Amino acid sequence: MKKNIVIVGAGHAAGQVMVMLRQKKYDGKITLIGEEEHYPHQRPPLSKKFLAGELSVERLYIKLPSFYDNPDVELHFGTTVASIDLADKTVVDADNNAYR
Repeated sequence: MKKNIVIVGAGHAAGQVMVMLRQKKYDGKITLIGEEEHYPHQRPPLSKKFLAGELSVERLYIKLPSFYDNPDVELHFGTTVASIDLADKTVVDADNNAYR
């Protein structure tokens, strides 16, 4: 049976974890839940080069959106995690949706 991974947060670290999992040939389901409204991106360039107009938005992403286009990847942007139940291995969001 394949194991699932739920990543809480959709920032730079989350993007790097997803890249690493795929590089290591992880073939289970990956669910990413984060308050962020965008794909995982690099924040230092956002605050400097992007705002100065020297960098396109696509260059900020850890990976292009097509990287996440996989039936074993679920992305939940703009979503707040309300609780994590370690014993049950469940993450529940503010709308009471449960992820395992």
